[in-house]
Amino acid sequence: MHERDEPHEAAVGSNGTGLPSYTDLDAVHDMFEAIREKREDTSSVLESWNLIRLVQLYESVDETEFAKRVTFPARELRIFVPDLLGAIKREVSRRNNAKAHPIIIAMDEITRRQVEWLWWPYIAIGKVCLLDGDPGVGKSLLTVQIAANVSRGWPLPDQQGKPTLPIGDPSSCVFIATEDDIYDTVSDRLDKAGADSARIKVFNEWMDGSGETRFFTLADLPFLSACLEETQPRLVVIDSLQAVLGGKVDINRANQVTELLRPLAALAERYRCAMICLRHPSKPGQNTAKLLHRGIGSQAFMGTARQGLFVEGYPGDPSRVLMVQSKTNALPARTQVFSKRDLQFRWCGVTRITNEMMSGAAKGPSPQIFLQACAWLEARLEDGHPRPATEVQDAMKEDGFGTSTIFAAKKALGVKHSTPGIGVSTWYLPPLPVITPTTPTTPTTPTTPTTPTSKANTDSYKVVEVSEVNGVVGVEEAPRGREIVSSRSRAPVVCPECQCTHLLTLDGGYRKCALCGWKG
Repeated sequence: MHERDEPHEAAVGSNGTGLPSYTDLDAVHDMFEAIREKREDTSSVLESWNLIRLVQLYESVDETEFAKRVTFPARELRIFVPDLLGAIKREVSRRNNAKAHPIIIAMDEITRRQVEWLWWPYIAIGKVCLLDGDPGVGKSLLTVQIAANVSRGWPLPDQQGKPTLPIGDPSSCVFIATEDDIYDTVSDRLDKAGADSARIKVFNEWMDGSGETRFFTLADLPFLSACLEETQPRLVVIDSLQAVLGGKVDINRANQVTELLRPLAALAERYRCAMICLRHPSKPGQNTAKLLHRGIGSQAFMGTARQGLFVEGYPGDPSRVLMVQSKTNALPARTQVFSKRDLQFRWCGVTRITNEMMSGAAKGPSPQIFLQACAWLEARLEDGHPRPATEVQDAMKEDGFGTSTIFAAKKALGVKHSTPGIGVSTWYLPPLPVITPTTPTTPTTPTTPTTPTSKANTDSYKVVEVSEVNGVVGVEEAPRGREIVSSRSRAPVVCPECQCTHLLTLDGGYRKCALCGWKG
C-alpha cells in the first residue's frame, strides 16, 4: 500500500460535515506525490485514504462548492486541491468507462419511416434547417411569415409558386429572437403576417435558482427541452444561431460546433418539430462562393443541418427577395420569390434562377451581372410567347449586357429558340413542369417525444368564408372545398392578386389573402 500508512488516520480529521479535513501536510503531500509519480493506482490511493466519499461529493456539486466543503488551510488549499480534483476526475472517468458500452443498431430491425415535411421540399419535421443571408435582406420576415402560416394552418407555396401545400392544423411555434426586439419589431411583424399570436411563444431567457435571469445559449439545452415539452411546437426559429452559441465557442472549430449542434438536432428529432436557424454570411455581399460555403464559421454548421436555404435580394428589384435551396438530401427545389415592399410580406411565385446561377461559378468576372441578365431575360420571356431573338438581344445590349453574358443567361435559363418558315429566329421559355410532393407533409396534431407521428391529413387546413352585409365584411371558418361567396351578390369574393377565395379580415378593416399574402 502506501509507504506512509500510519499517518493516514491522523491526516484525516473532521470538519463537522462528515467530510474529511486534512491536517497532516506531510502525509497529504506523500499521497499526491504517489499519484503524480504513478507509484500507486489512483483508485487504490483514494481507497486507502478513505476518499471515495469525495468522488461521490464531486459528482453531486460543482467545483466551487466542492472546494468550499473540503477544508484545507489556505496555503495547502492552493497547493493540493488541483491535484485532488485531477485524481478524482480520473477516478470518475475510469468508473464511467467501466460501465460504458457501444450502442449497435441492426438495420434489418429498425422501423422505417418516410421524411415528414413542414414545407416540402424545403423544411423537414425533426430536422435542422440553416437559413443564411445578409443582414436586412429578409430572413426574419420570411421566418415570421412561415410561423404565421403554421399558427393559422395556412398552406405554403408549392413548386409552381402557388400556396397550395397543406401544413396541417394550426400549431404552436417557438421563437428564440435575440436580434430583434419582441415588443416592437417581432410583434409588429407577426401582426402584419396575420399570425395567431396566442400560438407564438418566445424563449430568450431562463431563471436560475437564485432568481437571476440569464440569456439562453446552447449550453442551456435542458431549458430548451423543457420549453419544447411544455409548448409542443411544430416550428422552432432561432434568430440568430451565432448569438446563442456562447462566448467560449470558436465558430471556426468544427469539433466545437458539432458538439453544440448535434444535441440541438437531437431535440428537433425527439420533439418532432422543424427547426430553422438563421445565420449571417461570412462576408456580407459575397457572391462568388457556392451558397453552401458562404455562411459564417465552420462547415460543420451546414454539415449538421439537414437542409440549407439562402436568401438574397432579387437582381434589379430591391423590394423582392430570392429564397434558394443551398443544401438538400431530398428533391432539389425551385427558388421561391417573395416581396418585402413596405415591410409587408407577399409570395411572388417561383423563378428559374438556381443555386448554381447564384454561386457565380464559371460565369465570368461578374457573377452579379450574369444574375441580373438571367432575371432580365426571364422577366421578358416569362409569358411563354416567342420573341424575335435579335429584338431580345438588342434590348439586353441597350441595358448594358454583353453578348457572352446574354448567351450564358439564355443557356442557364433553358431558353429555347426556333426558326419558323419565315426565317425569323425567336426565343421563348417553355412552361415549368408540374412537380408534386411524393412524401407526407406535416401531421395535423403535435406529437409527444415518444408518440409515433400520424399520416398527413391533406384536407385539414381551414379556409375562411367572407360575407358582406351593408358594406361590412365578416369572417368565419368554413370547410375546405365550400364555395365562398358574398351573401349579398352571391358572387365569389376573390383575391385580386392570385384570384383565390381564401380571404380574411384584419384589424382596421383590411383584407388579407391567406394564400398569397395580398393585403388591401
